[in-house]
Amino acid sequence: MDTDGVELHLRAAELEPLMGRAERIGNRLVAGLVAAAFIRGVGELVVADKEEFRRWARPLMGAGLGAGATLGSYLAWTARRKKR
Repeated sequence: MDTDGVELHLRAAELEPLMGRAERIGNRLVAGLVAAAFIRGVGELVVADKEEFRRWARPLMGAGLGAGATLGSYLAWTARRKKR
C-alpha cells in the first residue's frame, strides 16, 4: 500500500440505496425527537402553573398523547422490515 497507494472508485448507482436508507433513518430520528418534545412540553406546561392550566390540562394531555401516539405509530411503521 505504501508504493501503490489506495484507489477508490464510486458509482452513483451504488450510493443510491445507502442514501435512501440514511434518509429513512433521519426521518425516524426527527419523528422521535418531535414526539419526545411533545411529551415533555405538555408535561412542563401542566406542571408550570397548575391553577392557570387546570382547565387546559385535559386538552393539552389529549393533544400531547395523540401526537405522541401518532408519531410513535409512524416510527413503528417505518421501523418494520420489508420482506423481499
